[in-house]
Amino acid sequence: MKAAVVGLTTAALAGLVREARARGIDPGRVVLLFGWNPVVLVSLPLGGHADAAVAMCWVWAAFQDRRGRTVTASLLLAAAALVKAYAAIALIVYLVALVGRRAGWIRAGVAAAGLTVLSYLPFLAGERTFAGLVRAADEASASLGGGVELLLRTFLPEDLGAGLVLAAGLAVVATVVAVSASRDGFA
Repeated sequence: MKAAVVGLTTAALAGLVREARARGIDPGRVVLLFGWNPVVLVSLPLGGHADAAVAMCWVWAAFQDRRGRTVTASLLLAAAALVKAYAAIALIVYLVALVGRRAGWIRAGVAAAGLTVLSYLPFLAGERTFAGLVRAADEASASLGGGVELLLRTFLPEDLGAGLVLAAGLAVVATVVAVSASRDGFA
């Protein structure tokens, strides 16, 4: 597993160096900033195997997008989301940005959805497939959203509280994407 982490981290670093050169940035600075990042320096060697894979996918997705390969970029982001659920946020933001850029977002979205479906297909067992995720989310959420949800359960039905937290989270993400896209000229 340590060799896998080293390989994935090296692949991420190779993508960063390549992108730095393409942008005229000193690759040595990129290597230094990446290497001194606490996540890279501490977390990855201590067991962040999945995070190394996500970082590698994100870096190479950015590289592919810069070259106009939106489908390849979306497939890399979908792969990252299959490794860690939080990476799905990057995929959603990317697809929204593609909508703003009018840059083949339908093909990219279909490719990402297709990869996701094909990845889960061998494991589908009806409703039971995702029952464990729902149960784990109810029992293990120590996030800000989970805390708010627990608070709301004291005076609202459980499903309503969860729905409100989900809606608020989606509204925040949508607002950030919209503001970022309008600043960068995507919208």
